[in-house]
Amino acid sequence: MSEAARQTTFIEKNALAVGITGHIIAALVSMITVAGAGAFFSIVYPFSWAAIVIGIYTALKARATAPLKSWRFYAASTAALMPIAGLIAAILLLRYDASSSRKPRPSTIVIVIFIILLMLLFAVISKQNDPYFKSKTASAIMPFHAEQAFAEEFKKYTMENNFFSCEIPAGWDLIREREKDAEYKIYEIQLIGPRADRAPTVINVSYYAKGNQDFIDYKDFLNRNSKNILGETRTKRENYGPVLKVELNKRIAYALERELMVYLHPNTKSDESASIREQLYVVPASEGFYVLHYSASRSIYNNYLPVFERTVETFKPNK
Repeated sequence: MSEAARQTTFIEKNALAVGITGHIIAALVSMITVAGAGAFFSIVYPFSWAAIVIGIYTALKARATAPLKSWRFYAASTAALMPIAGLIAAILLLRYDASSSRKPRPSTIVIVIFIILLMLLFAVISKQNDPYFKSKTASAIMPFHAEQAFAEEFKKYTMENNFFSCEIPAGWDLIREREKDAEYKIYEIQLIGPRADRAPTVINVSYYAKGNQDFIDYKDFLNRNSKNILGETRTKRENYGPVLKVELNKRIAYALERELMVYLHPNTKSDESASIREQLYVVPASEGFYVLHYSASRSIYNNYLPVFERTVETFKPNK
C-alpha cells in the first residue's frame, strides 16, 4: 500500500470515529441541565460534523469514487447534521458493501485522547459558566468605576429575631415593611442602589419562614423562578440559566442567573421596557429558606456585582 493510501486510511477511520464520538457526546450533554452545556454543544457539535464529513469524503475516495460527484456524500453529510437519528442515517448510507474486505478500524488511542480532551473542555466551559465562578471573575477584573462601587462603605445589619445578619452598602436606601413580616412570614430587606437605563439596582435579602404565604419550600421557589409561567426557559424576552448546587459560607445553596426584559410600568398601557440581569442564591434552612437576590440593568450589572458579593460573603443565616 502506498504512503498516500495509508494516510487516507488513517484519516478515514479516525475522522469518522472522532466525529461520531463527538456527535454522540455533544448530543447527550445538550440534554442535561448543567452550566455550559449549550456552549459545549455549540463548539463540539460543528467540529464533530466537520470530522464526519471528512471521514465520509475519504471513505468514498478510498473506494475509487469521486466523492463530490456522489449522491452518497451529500446525502450522508446532510443527514449527519441531525442529532443521533441523522448520524445513524449517515452511517447506513455509507456502510461498506458486504463484499468489501476493507473495513479499517479506528485507533483506540486516538479515541481515548479525544474523549479526554472533550472532558477537559467541558470542565473549563462548565466552570466559566458557573454563576458563582463568573461572579468571582467579574470581581477580579472589574473596571475602575466598579472598584469605586465596591469600595463604598458597608455596615452590619441584623434582622429582627436574629433570623440572619450580613453587611449591606451604607449608602443605599433600605426598605423594610415590618408590619407584613408576621402576616406573610417573609422577613426581608430591600436595598436600592443607583439607577441605569430607567431600572434600579436592587439587592433583596429574605428569610421565608415555614408556612409563608408565597412558597411551600425552597424547591417550590426554585421551580417557579427558574422558568416563566409557561415553563419556558428561553424566549425573546427571557433567558433562564440552569439551577446549580453550590456551597455558600459552608452551607448548601442553589445559584440561578436569568436575564429578563421587564415592563417599567406594568399597571399602565405603556410598553416601556428595560433589560435586566439577575443573580439569586437560595439557601435551605431547617424551618424555611433564605434568598439573596441581585437585580440590575445589564449595562451596569458587573459594576455593582461586587457589592452584592460582599453581602453574600458576609451573610450568616441563623436557622
